[in-house]
Order: sequence, then C-alpha cells, then structure tokens
Amino acid sequence: MRSSFFAALMTAATLLMAVTPSAHAFKAGGGGGGAASGGGGDAAAWAASMSGTANREFNAPYSLAIGQHGNLWMTSAFSGTVTKFSPQGTVLAHAKVGAYPASIAVDHAGNVWVANSTSGTVSELNPTGIVIRTYNIGPNPTTIVCAPDGEIWVAGWQTAKGFAPGYVTRLAPDGRILGTIPMNDSASDIAFGLSGNAWIITGSGNIVEKFTPSGRLLAKYNVGGVPGSLAVLPSGNILVSVIFHYHNGTPPSSAIATISRNGKVLADRYSQSGTGNEYAGPLVVDSTGNVWAIYLMHGVLEELQPIAGTLRQRSKILKAVKFNQQRPWDMALGDSGALYIAALGPKAGVMPQLDPATDPGPGNLTIYQVNARPSTTRGRR
Repeated sequence: MRSSFFAALMTAATLLMAVTPSAHAFKAGGGGGGAASGGGGDAAAWAASMSGTANREFNAPYSLAIGQHGNLWMTSAFSGTVTKFSPQGTVLAHAKVGAYPASIAVDHAGNVWVANSTSGTVSELNPTGIVIRTYNIGPNPTTIVCAPDGEIWVAGWQTAKGFAPGYVTRLAPDGRILGTIPMNDSASDIAFGLSGNAWIITGSGNIVEKFTPSGRLLAKYNVGGVPGSLAVLPSGNILVSVIFHYHNGTPPSSAIATISRNGKVLADRYSQSGTGNEYAGPLVVDSTGNVWAIYLMHGVLEELQPIAGTLRQRSKILKAVKFNQQRPWDMALGDSGALYIAALGPKAGVMPQLDPATDPGPGNLTIYQVNARPSTTRGRR
C-alpha cells in the first residue's frame, strides 16, 4: 500500500525526509522460522540489495506495491526511481521515472503505474520494469490506485502553495483521461469497496467521500479528525486512520475509525490515546481480516484483531513492532504472507539487522517476528 501517505502530513513528511534522508527496506516474514522467514526471502540478499550502488539509489523509499509473481515494487522519492525486487530481495529492474514518485500501483495486466508528484506526470512501466509511456496528469499527483474495473485513479491537488483545491482523475488502461472529479480539498488516498465504489480522503476537513465507479458523489462522512489512510475489511466496512482525533472533548489522539456498509461512522473506534503512538498512517488487511497499522511519529507497527467485522476500542493488539530511530512509512502485503515495510532512517546505505536479540543498537531497525498472512487482494497503492 500507499504510500502517498496523505497530503495532510506532506509538510511534516518532507521535513522528516530532509532531516533523515537515508532509508532502508526490509522484509518481515511470518511462519515458524526467524525474523526473515515466511516469504522465501533471505536477510543477506535484502541487505546486499539495499546497500546501493552508483546506479541504484534507494533514497527515501516512499511507496510500495506487490506485482506479478509476488515481486515488490518500490519508489525512491529523492532519486526519482522505481525498483523491482524478487521476493528473495534480488534487484530485477531499476528505472528512472519522474520527479518525486509519490505513489505506485500495479494493474491486472502487471503493468506498473507511478504518480510523479513534482513532475505532474504518471509513468507506466511494463512488468519487466521498462518505462513505456508518460502521461501529463496535472499538478501534484500524490496517490495512484488501480480500480477493480481496470481504470487508474490519480489523486492530487491543484496549487503549489497549498493543498486545496484537489482533484481525482480517472484514466483508461491505455492512459486516456476519462474524467476528473474536482475536490474542495486535497485528495490524498483512495480505496475501492467490495461493491466497486470509490472512497476518497479529502485533506484536512475530517471528511471521507464515497463515489460511484463513474465518479458520481454518493455521500460524505465526518470521521472526527484528519483522515490519513483507507483500507477495506472482509465485512465490507471501511477503515480510516485518523490523525488528531477528538472524541468527547478528550485530547487529540490517533484512532482508526470505521464506516459501516450502511453508511454509519461507528462511535466505538480503536484509539491510541495516551500510548504515544501518534500519526496513524497506512493500513493493511490480511487474509484473516486482521489489520496492520503504522504509527509514523513513534515508529510503531501493530497487528490488530477486529471484533464483529470492525475495529473497536477493545480490539486486541496481537503483535507490536517498535523501530529504533527509524520511521516506517509504507507497507505492502505479499501473496505469500510477507509484509514489506519501507522505513526512513539515519544510516545511509546500511541494511539494518533483523534480529533485535543480536543487534538492538541505536540506528538499527528493531523488528520482532511478524506473522503476516497472504493478502486477498493487491495492495492499494
């Protein structure tokens, strides 16, 4: 998934990457083995891949997506590149795209679509990693998602000085513009529900909007705080990570709100008030229906167990991963159950150790064993 990681935090995100521009990607595997098991990967291979060479710049991994055969695609924002990895961590392709590739998605044919925010373009790559087309899409595209019907939806905002107004443009698989949906605020994430309707986050207005597959507005929902990211549960309910959530006059906290299939924003929501896990961000749902959530500010990844088809305050935390001096930024769940996370960190060109028992020192990535399950659908980015 995703991540374009919401325009609401774009200013903070840019500052974070400017201060700690180096980055690492790693695989957290499930299964009964060590921390790198479960997805067929090898920690040493990933370490070698991520060490970087003169023609492989892994500078600020910004968005991840799973492609054909379980391969991982990653954008590097500062170097303007896209890299394709095998599930074992081998670099299979590396291509230059536009400036600041903020989001990536893979369509049904295996083609890869990249939203280049600074360039105002969308790059299309074939499954082998060759750029085959570039489309002028408009200013600041930050999110790109492949719709169930094969369309490509691109979200962004219109001006260089602020996040409003926003837009969502619908592309045909051949790149033709099918229509543009004007938004009052920035459009920063898109997810498609089980019925094919589109759910879109609109900037800092606490609003999530629902559209038909053809782009007609159906409803607006106030989620009680700045929405960050979207995910769809097997029940059809929509999850929304919420930043600065206020509830009954309490101090702001991170929360995960639920919009039910019948259009109600549920009052009983999962909240991280008082835990220090701030800035709830990307969400991933695995094949069992459990939810994986990243909290950007404090570098935490949690696995949460829904209750009756939704997340509630009493939902259990099944697993928690704490990152030392790094910030997990985006994640994608592979077909085999491997959970891939891109994290911003202070050590350039270094693959952190995967075993906290052997190397928990400052600047390394601390990760506990993560037992992710195979995804039921492709990633949302």
